[in-house]
Amino acid sequence: MKEYKINKDLINAIQNDNLLVFVGAGLSKNYEFPSWKELVLDILNELSIDDNKYEGLKNVLEENIFSEIEILDKLLIMNPGNRGRVYEVLESSIDRNITDLDLSIPKKIGNLCSKIITTNYDMILEKALPNFKKIVHDDKYHLGRLTDYEEYIYKIHGSIEKPENCILFRDDYNVLYSTTAPTAAINRLKSIITDKTMLFIGFSFNDEYVKDTFKYICDVYNNFNKTHYILTTEHVDFSDYNLMPISIDSWKELPEFLDFLEGKKGDSFLPQVTYEIEKKEDSQLALVEDSVFKIAILYCNPIDSEPYYNLDNLLKYFNKFNINIDCYHLTEENLNELESYNYLFIFTKEIQKRIIIEDEYFRKKTITIKRLEDQLAILKPDGIFLFLDKVTDLTDSESLSYPIAVLQYEENLNNLLFRLFKKTELDNLSNSIIYNHSSFFVTTVNKGKGLVKNKNYGNHISNNIEKKNLINFVGRKIDITDIIRKVIVSRQDKIITIKGSGGIGKTSTVKKIALEFYERGLFKDGIDFIDCEFVKDYKTFEKNIARTFNLEGSINFVEHISNSETKSDSLIILDNFEPLLYLEDIEKMKNLITFISDFKTVIITSREWIGFEFEEMHELRNFTSEEAEALFRRLYPSILKDDDRKILKEDILEKLLNNNPLAIKIVTQNLPKFIRMDALREELKEDFFRATNTGYIDIFDNKVDGNIERSVSLYQSIYYSYKRLTPREQLGFELLSLFPNGIHMESFKNFFRTDEFKTDTYKITNKEIRSLENKSLIEINGGFISLQSIIGRFAEFHFNKRSEEEKYKYYKRAYAFNLYLLEMLDEVFEKKRVESLSIFDKNEDNFLKSLEYLEKLNYENKTYIFYIETLTKYYQGIGQLKKFRKQLTKFDKLFLGVTNGLLVRDILIAYLKYYEGDFEAAFNFLISEISLESLNNIEPDTDPIIKKIILSYALHLYALEGYEYQVIEFYIKNGMYEKQHIYSVLFKLGAYKSVEEYTRKEGFFQFEVKLNTGKINLEELESYIEVGIYNKQYIELMQTNYIKTKLGTINSEVIDKLVVTNPYTMGIKALMLALIEEDVTYKSTLFERAIEKLTHIKYYYVEAIYFYCEFLKEKDPEQFTSWYNLGKDLSEKYHYYYHVHRFNTLISGLDFIEYDEDNYLSLIKNEINQLVDENNKDKFVLVNS
Repeated sequence: MKEYKINKDLINAIQNDNLLVFVGAGLSKNYEFPSWKELVLDILNELSIDDNKYEGLKNVLEENIFSEIEILDKLLIMNPGNRGRVYEVLESSIDRNITDLDLSIPKKIGNLCSKIITTNYDMILEKALPNFKKIVHDDKYHLGRLTDYEEYIYKIHGSIEKPENCILFRDDYNVLYSTTAPTAAINRLKSIITDKTMLFIGFSFNDEYVKDTFKYICDVYNNFNKTHYILTTEHVDFSDYNLMPISIDSWKELPEFLDFLEGKKGDSFLPQVTYEIEKKEDSQLALVEDSVFKIAILYCNPIDSEPYYNLDNLLKYFNKFNINIDCYHLTEENLNELESYNYLFIFTKEIQKRIIIEDEYFRKKTITIKRLEDQLAILKPDGIFLFLDKVTDLTDSESLSYPIAVLQYEENLNNLLFRLFKKTELDNLSNSIIYNHSSFFVTTVNKGKGLVKNKNYGNHISNNIEKKNLINFVGRKIDITDIIRKVIVSRQDKIITIKGSGGIGKTSTVKKIALEFYERGLFKDGIDFIDCEFVKDYKTFEKNIARTFNLEGSINFVEHISNSETKSDSLIILDNFEPLLYLEDIEKMKNLITFISDFKTVIITSREWIGFEFEEMHELRNFTSEEAEALFRRLYPSILKDDDRKILKEDILEKLLNNNPLAIKIVTQNLPKFIRMDALREELKEDFFRATNTGYIDIFDNKVDGNIERSVSLYQSIYYSYKRLTPREQLGFELLSLFPNGIHMESFKNFFRTDEFKTDTYKITNKEIRSLENKSLIEINGGFISLQSIIGRFAEFHFNKRSEEEKYKYYKRAYAFNLYLLEMLDEVFEKKRVESLSIFDKNEDNFLKSLEYLEKLNYENKTYIFYIETLTKYYQGIGQLKKFRKQLTKFDKLFLGVTNGLLVRDILIAYLKYYEGDFEAAFNFLISEISLESLNNIEPDTDPIIKKIILSYALHLYALEGYEYQVIEFYIKNGMYEKQHIYSVLFKLGAYKSVEEYTRKEGFFQFEVKLNTGKINLEELESYIEVGIYNKQYIELMQTNYIKTKLGTINSEVIDKLVVTNPYTMGIKALMLALIEEDVTYKSTLFERAIEKLTHIKYYYVEAIYFYCEFLKEKDPEQFTSWYNLGKDLSEKYHYYYHVHRFNTLISGLDFIEYDEDNYLSLIKNEINQLVDENNKDKFVLVNS
């Protein structure tokens, strides 16, 4: 048995029966009970069945914007009646049969101690320990007699037997743990733990809900002067919780660890030792790895037929069992790859004793059952269940080896699965043929929740493509089949262009095709979608293309791709391309597309041919009258007489709507339940006549809208729908024209619940949003509400026709919404930076658009300045500096009327220019307009926040240019404490002790300090790079990988993929390559290139010289002297004391001399300590990297 190092106080507690084990949710997780996040998602799924308004909360939860307990709070705010529904879901998720579970671990806990406290609702512990008295927090009688019981389980948060009494919501916790009115439950808990030693097991601090609830528990025991312990696999600082961690490598060790502790009951003495904290990988309690029952579902839905099976419908029957389910399309390739499954369930159809499967182009083809068996890679399945539309003997006397049951498919699979998984019966299955009956192995499967994986799915698909938006897609089988074949044959060789007139269905068709690819995993590296409708210039187009490579911040992303040969198995769709054909830079755009087609597959939709050299073309034919009628009847199911059908087909669909699919969708979604076709015809004629007098022709560009007749019919259909909108619906519709990125649905609805707008006459609710969606005027993709391109033109057209007074109301709401979203992001930015930047990135064009109408509002300009300064931080975070800077230069009026307002504008522009890489111009502006000396002389009537903005940005730039010492002197002299900046300055001055003592947030310079003090943890660094940096924080990604280079843990392949955004990152990249280069001549070239590019960023300019000196000392002593003198002089000039130390060490003849900052910082050490101590009394400071 493995020996564990344990503090002797814990051993004494075990030996004296003074140990109290506190059990958390991790123990239950091992038995497939849901995690907190899974439970809350189950609750949201249940509530969303009746009301879609809860759908958006799923995204907020999954993106970690709000914790589980915050989501539960919101559910009660949205509808107090949700409490009962939550309890119902809680009961169905937790209250289940646990008879057959392996309960050895909770039994071991019972052997170890006689007193157990748990926050878990399930009955695992009482089932494993029937002799223990179970006591619940609201059981006052037994709480009073608690000391009478030798063995007990105290369920402090309740039991699933009474879900309504479980502590689940925040108000429950506040009542239970109240300090003003202590409950009997907590008073009893305090009396229990007064002289007990507690060991916490099953608390994962990666779980936000656990962290939230643990704070309540911590408050109970924190006042007692006693050490308690927590068993953990996580690298977490538990000092805030007054706990000493005991680390194990994996939760699989828990049984062995408990056995070890139980074995110490008889030991009389153990020397006291401290168990070291180490970072471990396991973050959840995976206590027992039982064999898992696995099935594969293979289903056939060839694209040249109507869908045979709905996978979601199939899965709802299998999801009721505790099984792992992998889903595949039925192809020979997938049959070849199947391994290690208990059962295969195959759903398809039969033609002339042959089985239908999908070929390499997703079309139907047939094979024999023997061929199917021969293609299976799986060696010994327990059983294969083949569901067909009709049962027939498929063998034709061919011998089969595997146990196969051919069954008639029925919509409801409940009875069949019950007989298989619970009754374990094969006999008497109705309408079936069973081959090799004796080889079947049928076993009992427990009820539970299935774990589903769609094995063929690609890595990602654009949020602009959602299956639910295509449920009414009809026809186009020939088009889809042909386009898919062309794409598969021509992958990364040609550009495929789909041509068709406006509204004919190009976008829907290409999205349908993209989904077919995604569901079959054809593009494993992802599918991206770009709407070109509103692209106005080459730069915007290039940025959108670069985004699909995650390179939009690169100086030259084309060069980057060429150098790194970034080929990927991915697809990019350029939708609505035709407006670009009339832009000045169209040839540059076409050249860019030709270039990227070597790295990605490209599909374009357009109303005109593009004219590429290697263009595979497909012209999308117009809808036939039959297809148009089929779409109309699907969207408006009704029984039509022959006369009505004739009017519908000839007068309405052909003449008025031109068989245009989008026009048909829009009109049908606005019809009353019963309307005669002749009445509809006259109504449309009258409305269309009115529409022609509204100036619709201005919407269409004749060069782009080649088929003006179809475009007009589409416009008239939109007008028909628009005139039937309520005022609120019109507001929501036109408001979207101010949001190029669309609006996140839940954020939009929550905004209208704020105090300012909850009583708004034109308040937008779920009702209006759903109405607009049902009328096909908006789309909801990935939770975002947006307008289709041609509908967007209509919304903008009508918005521009409104009076200035009406527009003001729209602008006010649009700005207020953007401000609301920005404040929400800023609230969580420090704790959830990656998530905040990700959400901002999805809304970046909305914020840019807002600058265009700010001056039309009558708020104080000071308000706009604060708004713009906050935006600066976010645009820097997503690498879109130039785009934001160019917008800022257009709106001087926003900065007028505020003391030093224009100076703020100029310094923000200089700051953005600097990070773009125009170091010279930006810094020259700084020293000419606002010198370091003049910072003390800013006009006294300047608003304090305006003054702080000026100082912060100016000092930040001065510090980069080698003025760190003067900056810290300014901070000390003025008593200024800029926590976002001060510690990075102290790091460069070599004041490591202050940085280590007062910073807790991970970031580049914190890791630099750890590296230079020999305390670096590579796993922590790699984890930060992996999950702590947004993928467009290119500078931070470059810098942190630079640390890995200094550690010698990186290769040129990784370095080549890093994105260069300015001369600084170019210099760091060259320095990284120099450090790993083996060729002496080229190594020297790389060092000198790095030094040249780093000239302005003085700290790393000097560091590059130092590393070059290390190299030259051995290879070129003559050059070494001159470079050494330069580096040493600069490090002293700029007060980079760690660099001074390194240069001194370099000529000392010693390999290593420990850095002692007190020897170097003696002149200002006391002032630094006073500054940081004064601003950190009784708290730790979170700082930005």
